[in-house]
Amino acid sequence: MLDEDMPGLAIEPKAYLAVEELARLADMRFPRRRTEWLHGRWTAKKLLQRCHPVCSSLPLSEIIIKNELTGMPYPYRQNGGQMAGCLSISHRDRIAVSALTLVPFLQIGVDLEKVEPRQASFVADFFTPMEFEQVYILPPDDRPETITLIWSAKEAALKALGQGLRLDTRTVEITIPDLIRMSCIGTQGWSRFEVTTRLTPGKVWHGWWRDYKNYVLTVAALCYNDSEKNSSPEVKCLVESN
Repeated sequence: MLDEDMPGLAIEPKAYLAVEELARLADMRFPRRRTEWLHGRWTAKKLLQRCHPVCSSLPLSEIIIKNELTGMPYPYRQNGGQMAGCLSISHRDRIAVSALTLVPFLQIGVDLEKVEPRQASFVADFFTPMEFEQVYILPPDDRPETITLIWSAKEAALKALGQGLRLDTRTVEITIPDLIRMSCIGTQGWSRFEVTTRLTPGKVWHGWWRDYKNYVLTVAALCYNDSEKNSSPEVKCLVESN
């Protein structure tokens, strides 16, 4: 669910926030941070109310968005405990987006980034050599969106891993299939990207991206089964913590 109308900001927060969420809001000093946080909570709760079977009849104030120690959000029902599902939230400027899956062993992450110029030093510091090559094989006019796309896909994948930017961004590597032929500028609809990570060598996960006005929206999906959960200490820790 993507929302840019910000209807939640026209409503008294106590109408849709739980007591503990109101306390967290009160601790936020900066207006922009408060606005983005409120917008993200509103969008995530509306998504849960629409798509989660437990939440369909609940008022928004009884749907709580809590966070793991890693920062990863999860749905919680007041007086009912943690609910099933993997939830992800992103916001930028006046846009908020949230994604939810109820599929067992499927972890998802969503990210929204504005397309804007970034220096070559940014790519050198945060991208892998292969990602660097994907950027600079393109014509200069295509590079800002391509850099934004790879960066956003990295953030989405790291969120799906339950770690966000706590991990080195080069832990995951993003491949955009047929990038030269498709030219990502002006692409319509959803297109695919691939995710590999040093945490699970040989495993390829998937994601999807699209343009939205002057932004790039990405969703990464990392699917584990029982054997994969126990394949390495790092993955076992990441999955069980979520």
